[in-house]
Amino acid sequence: MATTPPKKSPPSRASPSHDPSHEVPDAATRIATELGNIASHLARIADRLACDAQPMDARQTSPRKHTPGTAPAHTIDPDAADAYLWTGTMTPLTRLDALPLDVLVGIDRQRMTLLDNTRRFIQGKPALDALLWGSRGMGKSSLVKAVCHQVSTEKPKALAMVEIPRQYLKDIGTLIEQLRAVPKRFVIFCDDLSFDSLDDTYRTLKTALEGGLAKRPDNVLIYATSNRRHLVDQHSDRATLMQSDQVDESLSLADRFGLWLGFHHCPQPAFEAMVRAHAAHVGLAKKHQRTLIQQANTFARQRGGRSGRIASQFISQLRTRRTPDKKTSR
Repeated sequence: MATTPPKKSPPSRASPSHDPSHEVPDAATRIATELGNIASHLARIADRLACDAQPMDARQTSPRKHTPGTAPAHTIDPDAADAYLWTGTMTPLTRLDALPLDVLVGIDRQRMTLLDNTRRFIQGKPALDALLWGSRGMGKSSLVKAVCHQVSTEKPKALAMVEIPRQYLKDIGTLIEQLRAVPKRFVIFCDDLSFDSLDDTYRTLKTALEGGLAKRPDNVLIYATSNRRHLVDQHSDRATLMQSDQVDESLSLADRFGLWLGFHHCPQPAFEAMVRAHAAHVGLAKKHQRTLIQQANTFARQRGGRSGRIASQFISQLRTRRTPDKKTSR
């Protein structure tokens, strides 16, 4: 019986030698590499923006790079100044940009309330953290600075003001602990507070105000300003539940301030009083008051509103346009 010869398998084709150096990275590896490059680039941009946001004198005296929340402890000289700027370290300010209290008219109730609260504070009596909120340009920040300056003048070396910029709020716990042992009273000033829905920095401020395990030192008070009470605006029906939660979060921050001072729409009589006060402060003559007020009202209409800031800007513009009295035309 004839047998069938076994079939020969076809000759295998020579496969090219495997060289790992020529292997093409897969898609996941390429994406991870690109994301790493993007993250590094964004970090450099963030560092640059944080540096640019500092006042020029602070850039010259503070380290260039600082990660909020990681400030080292250092010795604070209580007599170095009556005002400081916190940028990771305490930078003394040689001059405080503060108006005299009598220039801030039209906000008499707010002025007297904050002044009384601050005087109680330096006397060792119970005092409250204060939130000044409301219409822009109505003197919230100016009032805080003017009150602190007035109290420091009444009782020298008793009070200092420490401004902490928005980007350094995560340092506020560290700052408070460094002030604990300093034999002086401090008002920490947080200007123009506002937070979006993705920003959790406000939780650090909430803890500093009330809610931490450690008792806050008696020599520290917090004053803050904001143009609005509600920190998150929702414009979508899909976010109804989220909106309720966010409003509760926003109000829980505001509720931790014991003293609320509202700044509302500026009526015309108050605006005219502000104009006269700023004019007197810079030494403008009291004559031609009717013309001055008419020009101020026209200026306010052109700017779209009335406020203490508008009154101050009008007087500043008027001074730059004044013709020297000694100049005569021929």
